Amino acid sequence: MCRERKLLRYRNSLRPCADQRVLKQLKSEGVGNVLFADCLTQRDENVKKWLQSKLKAAPGFTGQSYVDKYGLGEPCHDIQHVLKKIAVQLGKTRRVKAITGVGVITITVPNYSAAAYDFIQVFRKGELGGQFQHIIVDRKGEKQNVGFIQLNRPKALNALCDELMTEMGQALDAFEEDKQIGAIVITGSEKAFAAGADIKEMQNRNFQECYAGNFLAHWNKVSLVRKPVIAAVNGFALGGGCELAMMCDIIYAGEKAQFAQPEILLGTIPGAGGTQRLTRAVGKSLAMELVLTGDRISAQEAKLAGLVSKVYPADQVVQEAIKCGEKIAGNSKLVCIMAKEAVNAAFELTLAEGNRMEKRLFHATFATDDRKEGMTAFVEKRKAAFTDK
Repeated sequence: MCRERKLLRYRNSLRPCADQRVLKQLKSEGVGNVLFADCLTQRDENVKKWLQSKLKAAPGFTGQSYVDKYGLGEPCHDIQHVLKKIAVQLGKTRRVKAITGVGVITITVPNYSAAAYDFIQVFRKGELGGQFQHIIVDRKGEKQNVGFIQLNRPKALNALCDELMTEMGQALDAFEEDKQIGAIVITGSEKAFAAGADIKEMQNRNFQECYAGNFLAHWNKVSLVRKPVIAAVNGFALGGGCELAMMCDIIYAGEKAQFAQPEILLGTIPGAGGTQRLTRAVGKSLAMELVLTGDRISAQEAKLAGLVSKVYPADQVVQEAIKCGEKIAGNSKLVCIMAKEAVNAAFELTLAEGNRMEKRLFHATFATDDRKEGMTAFVEKRKAAFTDK
């Protein structure tokens, strides 16, 4: 993430940047412990002016720090103390939500020693994503009820790096918490959905590092989202890109989309679910062929094999995915989560166990207001007005 962007994320830090040690960290890490106030020493005046120019140019900037906003008095080195004071004023606990000049912000305490607030989720005028470097995040649909994530590494054909997947996890968490969002669409560019994992990032890793750090474990985040996720695939969906698409619940493909698991050509195997999800989607024979040869299949072949549900012209696939998301979001969001859970269980349970689970979830819908509203609306021949309860 660029230096300016990281500094923007930390503009309301509550620890003063008053010595060369912190300035050195600012230079090396691209992040600062910067309070927007007179917290810099006179010798650092040039740094202060540069920071102010960057912050004042930020959308939604009000010139007000958290120290001013919440009457904290002075910058404090004890983050837990400061967070507690804010929490008391907001009536919240450790995970604080505040209305500020830049919108609704979820504040968390970073794991590293720098005493600053990490702006993980930032909503401004109904839009999320201004703080991300590798993805574009927005709301789509007539009712703004479809979350939208677009991979944004055009020079690398949207190759999946660790930072991109971390940002995606943050965006997905935000959409999960947003009660207005009923479905999520993930897409790339017309040239590439994602051309695989970032090989340069992986090249020099060793076994000990991968195993001890459980490398790629957090890449599975997409498959853990409870709300329906739709992949709109154009161009290349290779390796990690194909795995990312398969983590989604529905895949729409453009006519020129290509799918493959070419890891074998690099002397390795799929590591983010490719051998497992592909086999379940297209069967053992085709999955084995694709994994052992690295060959690609077209969108049409993918549809025939059951990997893709629909194929559209390249310039229409994203809009069609959003339309599908709108249709899903128009149903009971609560019951959609139940339905998704039941379908996914088919891949994990025996037929008897799956039927039992389905029956329990079906019975559970009778405890919801939306089930009653849906059936009543059907009998009265009107459109149901679901409340997600």
